[in-house]
Amino acid sequence: QTSPWVTSEDIEIMRLSASYSSPSRIAEELDIPSRKVSTRIKTLRERFHSQNLSGLMAYFVRHFLFRE
Repeated sequence: QTSPWVTSEDIEIMRLSASYSSPSRIAEELDIPSRKVSTRIKTLRERFHSQNLSGLMAYFVRHFLFRE
């Protein structure tokens, strides 16, 4: 499920962030530039007022990744 603030690509980037340690690995998996991955994560952290990636991951798990 997406929202006006979050695209399906954002959700996929965050899902892969749980498995891969670097934007370059995520980018390789999605076949997009690694800079785009880094920029999207930075933008999402700012949008959701998250101080770090762990906080952003927790938000995505609660709201987007494991919803029934």
